[in-house]
Amino acid sequence: MKSVKGWMRNFLYPAAFAAGFLALWEAAVRVFRIPVYLLPAPSAVAAELDAQLWRHTLVTLTEASVGFVLANLLGFLAAVIFVHARPIERGAFPLAIALKTTPLVALAPLLVVWLGTGYASKVVASMLICFFPILVNSVRGLKAIEHEAWELFATYGGSKWDIFR
Repeated sequence: MKSVKGWMRNFLYPAAFAAGFLALWEAAVRVFRIPVYLLPAPSAVAAELDAQLWRHTLVTLTEASVGFVLANLLGFLAAVIFVHARPIERGAFPLAIALKTTPLVALAPLLVVWLGTGYASKVVASMLICFFPILVNSVRGLKAIEHEAWELFATYGGSKWDIFR
């Protein structure tokens, strides 16, 4: 019984609200005869969705996903390096934070000049957006391991790789 209520709360209520909102929107546009150029009805928007839009959506989703996966891999790898090599962390972490504070709008023209307007510049832009939160939170997480846990692993004869894993 609980799972049905949880499912209703998590899915049905938002779906019903969205359907109601779209129905009200459609009705308001028709009743008040709002011109299409001001506020198109949801049915008019749906009629304009064609295969080309879905194809472009798939391309964008692919570019964003590849950037996200690369950011996860590189961000976690950099965090491991930072945690295990203090001099590298002290030298590179401030540079990473400085790059993070640079708006993507300022970097986008450089990415286009360096990488072109194709796939690579969009993947790198996606990667830059995702990389820094992953790096910062991975460093925090890896540093949050309790000292007693390290001692326990050392007592059991764990190698550095065993302890890391």
